[in-house]
Amino acid sequence: MGRCKLDKVLDCKDIELEELSSLTGISVYNLKQYINNDTKMSLKTAKRIAYVLDVHIEELYEKYK
Repeated sequence: MGRCKLDKVLDCKDIELEELSSLTGISVYNLKQYINNDTKMSLKTAKRIAYVLDVHIEELYEKYK
């Protein structure tokens, strides 16, 4: 898995971290951990975020080169 692109997806969707946190039940702290690549999100978490943002899971991470 490559770098997390959640911050870019949120920018494109014009959604703030606080709103995503409210919609997913994932704390802002944890979302920031994913964005900063301090923690990798689980598949279950990635699915939940992708569903809420109406994107494919693959869009949340850069592809390895």
